[in-house]
Amino acid sequence: MARNKTYFTIGNIIGETVNLYANNFLKFWLPYILVSVPISLLLEVLKTNFRDGFYSMSLFTIVTYFVSAIITLYVSIVGIQVYRNKETGFSQSFNELSKIIILYMILQVLMFLGILGGIFLLIVPGVIFSLFWAVASIVIIVEKNEVRLSMKRSRFLTKGFKGEILISYMIIALAAFTVYFLFAMIASAGLGDQVGILDRISSMTVNPLSLSNMLYTIISSILTPLYPVLAVVMYHNLIKEKEGYETEELAESFLDNSKK
Repeated sequence: MARNKTYFTIGNIIGETVNLYANNFLKFWLPYILVSVPISLLLEVLKTNFRDGFYSMSLFTIVTYFVSAIITLYVSIVGIQVYRNKETGFSQSFNELSKIIILYMILQVLMFLGILGGIFLLIVPGVIFSLFWAVASIVIIVEKNEVRLSMKRSRFLTKGFKGEILISYMIIALAAFTVYFLFAMIASAGLGDQVGILDRISSMTVNPLSLSNMLYTIISSILTPLYPVLAVVMYHNLIKEKEGYETEELAESFLDNSKK
């Protein structure tokens, strides 16, 4: 029997993601910029002072990963609340974060290892694993499942829609790269140098305190929250598509679950 993809279409997913993000921009962007910019500067200081050391670079990588994961978790929680029309504010969002953060971090580590292992196996398995677990981070927040069940649940929800998920991520990634590319053009033209555009993009992190790189950090902070917002939109549309719930019905469970 053919499926009627009423909700989960590429146009619908991208449209909802852009509208959700644009209409609630400050809710997503402010927490990210307030945390990411100071942390980025601190990490750059650490990297500069302890350059070329294996342990210092390992610490740099670990701290960067965990800070990024925590920010993504917070943005995801806010995205779920906004999508379900639940205006709960910072305190309840942070309370929800504190309850789920350990399981969330375990999930992130397991997914990272699984995808990395898949990439070593000729790349394609890594892509497949990332599509399997595209909404696992949202599942563990909303449904309060254990890590293994959240990964299994994500695989069930994404079954039959991996092409749409891949293309949706590619569209967002292409849009982000286009913005970076245009900024690199402007930066190169403004500085009047002969550095190539791709070289400009790849060298953005050489001097993090320069004006162009500070602006790059701000632009990055604007675009990065789009990815967890996209995951939120995909999760809810997969639930609607596969299990027949409407947004209003889904909204009934989130705040009740957050009290558990």
